[in-house]
Amino acid sequence: MLMAKLWNRCLIKVKLLCLAVIILALVCNILIGLSANRLIESANKKFFKPISVQWIYYLPPNFIFLRNLSIYENNSSPGEEIIAFPTVRINLSLWRLITEKRFYVLSINCLHPAAQHYDFMRFIARNLEQILEFFRTLPLQDIQLSISNATLALPKNNNRQDKLEINLILKLAGESVSAYGFSKKKVYLQDPTDPIKPPSVMKTSPLRYAFTGSLTPYGVAVKKMELNGEGIRSELWGETNNAVSEIKGFIFANTTLKEKLYEGSGLAEKLKSLYFNLKHRFTPETLGLPGANLFIFNLDARLNFKYPDIEVERLNFSVNANPVEIKGKAHITEPFSFNFNLHSKFRNLENIKKSALKDVSLAVNANSQDKRLIAGGSLNIACLEDKNKDLPWEKIELVFRDLELTFAEHLLKTHTNWLSLFCKTDTNNYRIILDNLDTENKISENWPKIVNFSSQFYNGSLDGQASILLKKLTPVIKAELDVKNAEANKLEGILIHFSKIHGGISSRMHFLNSPRMVLEGDMHIENGYLNDFEFFKWLAEVFVLPSLRRVNFKQASSDFLVSENGAELRNMRLESEDLKLEGYFKLGAEDLTSSKMSLLFSYGLLNESPKFAPLLKVLQKELDLIAFDFQLAGNLHRMNFKWLQSDFKDRVQKAIPNFIERKIERNIEEFIAGLGQGS
Repeated sequence: MLMAKLWNRCLIKVKLLCLAVIILALVCNILIGLSANRLIESANKKFFKPISVQWIYYLPPNFIFLRNLSIYENNSSPGEEIIAFPTVRINLSLWRLITEKRFYVLSINCLHPAAQHYDFMRFIARNLEQILEFFRTLPLQDIQLSISNATLALPKNNNRQDKLEINLILKLAGESVSAYGFSKKKVYLQDPTDPIKPPSVMKTSPLRYAFTGSLTPYGVAVKKMELNGEGIRSELWGETNNAVSEIKGFIFANTTLKEKLYEGSGLAEKLKSLYFNLKHRFTPETLGLPGANLFIFNLDARLNFKYPDIEVERLNFSVNANPVEIKGKAHITEPFSFNFNLHSKFRNLENIKKSALKDVSLAVNANSQDKRLIAGGSLNIACLEDKNKDLPWEKIELVFRDLELTFAEHLLKTHTNWLSLFCKTDTNNYRIILDNLDTENKISENWPKIVNFSSQFYNGSLDGQASILLKKLTPVIKAELDVKNAEANKLEGILIHFSKIHGGISSRMHFLNSPRMVLEGDMHIENGYLNDFEFFKWLAEVFVLPSLRRVNFKQASSDFLVSENGAELRNMRLESEDLKLEGYFKLGAEDLTSSKMSLLFSYGLLNESPKFAPLLKVLQKELDLIAFDFQLAGNLHRMNFKWLQSDFKDRVQKAIPNFIERKIERNIEEFIAGLGQGS
């Protein structure tokens, strides 16, 4: 009986306590509700951007909840928030509230915040200085800030919507600072045949991160900052001192790893996250990365933040034992801009050699204009050792001006006002210039990448398609090109002899850069002319036929091949009123030439020559077409021409005296001169 009375008294006390708590909560929530607008106005005066809160309530003994907290840009309308916080939970110190009669925040937990990727990044860039200043003005105290299941929506791609889920816990205890968390991508795939059906949800492996450091009088000392994901491992350390940050570290990556999507178990995911949260750090065993093919060591950076500018005073590291140096500046508020210079004594990425194979220099400057990126720059690659099959060139120079990048309907489009590509092999130099080059390719994670392009090409046009595939970090490019009505004489950068050919050239070409560099195809020219073409120039001087210095033709065609071994014209054909030509021409190392040509001259054309006219009379027979076979050899600028045996030459040998026949065995110039003396 006594126990029952005691139990009833305890129960009554518990009920009274619960009632008191409820009354306290009601009174506090009423008071908060009455002063909510004043609290929000006060917060807006302290915060640098407009904020709104739908309602605030108190949950005894020490929790305050904010519902639908939103941050806006100036002059934004409701529903256009930059960041939305559905729920924010603030944990107060009840002891300090009672003893010191003031609010002391122990922790803040933001549940399910959401933002759009582009709006969020623009907000950060525009307001970075104000954000940093806001945090600097906060009182220094022990506190924990956590972000749970934040969502950053990435641009939608057709029937796929990617959202980045972020979880982060930041702790400040005295001068010690630590943070840890993980992020993963959720992929929402909509069935295109059934748009009403809810999209299926896939996930990617998480990327985990951890940070430990301490506060200093002028910044933060970073003891360790780590990243650990399926395709990357990294560890950085350093210090920030006012606006200057110095960072060192290393990074491993597997660039061949493709993104894996899977339907993860909710329980399994929670257990993994719980394990990580309990661990709070990475073990040495996790620093390895199976299949890693990109190793960045000896990272040494010095960055100077002068908002809104960032200066890279020093950024040195080695990529697979290849030393790299970078310097530059960036302006991170709109309009964005940057310029940087990269230089490396580069070695092979796969099979490291002791001595450098080539120098690589890259200079780029860019700025943003109306969501477009405008860039210009140059790339130079110079080989320092003997030619090898994978890299047949000695030097490559790429220069581009006014490169514009735009994104439209999941397509990456570029427009380049002017682009020059120069390539030097151990045999020849080649240069191609493109005006108003336009490219278009679908934004996709799949390989190979297919790029469609078109350009003005030496007063004609060039169209084509290229396939780009990464093979052991080396791009493998296959391209099909179609040229129409280009001015042939302006193609001397590809083959010097084009400078003497005039007319509109059309061509189909195929380009491949691996396992060996090849450009091959065919070309056709109609209604053009040859002006002082080296071979015909020689004929004009020797045969005293001035009309050969300019040869008008109805059509000319040839197959061609340009490779590391040189340039070659095959199946050459030319037809004019008084002349026909067939043969081939090769240009190899050190400008050495090799060629054979067969020519058919009309009787009327040869009869114009004061040296050939007597020879034709010796034959005592008129011929409609007279055949000549020649062989060309030697240096391109000092070629030797040899008149080969032919039917016409046989007839001449039979018709002329023996003493003149011996002169024919020497060279054609002595033969013509001797014929003139003997007549």
